[in-house]
Amino acid sequence: HTGPEILAQSPYPIDVFCDFAGTGGSFAGCAAAFKEANRETKCFLVEPETAQHRIQGGGYGMASLPQIRAEHVDGVLQVSDEEAIECTRRLARTEGIFAGFSSGANLAAASRLLSGDFQGKTAVVMICDSGLKYLSTDLWRGPPAGAAEGRSETRPTKAARTTVMWSRPLACSQLRSRRPIPNKSSYRLHQSVPLAPVEDPHHL
Repeated sequence: HTGPEILAQSPYPIDVFCDFAGTGGSFAGCAAAFKEANRETKCFLVEPETAQHRIQGGGYGMASLPQIRAEHVDGVLQVSDEEAIECTRRLARTEGIFAGFSSGANLAAASRLLSGDFQGKTAVVMICDSGLKYLSTDLWRGPPAGAAEGRSETRPTKAARTTVMWSRPLACSQLRSRRPIPNKSSYRLHQSVPLAPVEDPHHL
């Protein structure tokens, strides 16, 4: 039901969808719904840049993801650990959304697309879980590996929107939203957020 609910709640047409695949169920369902509503919507799988990675929740090296239909995949985007960490911290710092590695990977992929062929378009990403379970990891401690090499996050250069939604109810104390959080929905649309520039992506 996730895809249809996003379509029902989104105030904008959905141009592109990015999802870091675990089992592939969320991608499969959302991509099917989005393409049924608009065949021009592009759907991209997100995966780690390398076989050894810190992005939890996916990138398991499975031979296949049987739920995903090949005709619904318009491309595959690879995201580095550093990009995922930077964008996860950015969600917390600029939007008050306390999320995990894979959520940052989704935002990094969407930002890359919105800086390229999808400038000025609307992207949808999934915010898969809370950041609480990652407090003991380097997700929230120090600069991400690779920062010393001068890597910087990708930012859209024209007006763009990322529609952010999370896939399970979260307590109000776990995140800060600019609008009240409803109590009766398993899937909740956060809002369409302009992707603002970040002065220092390495510190929360």
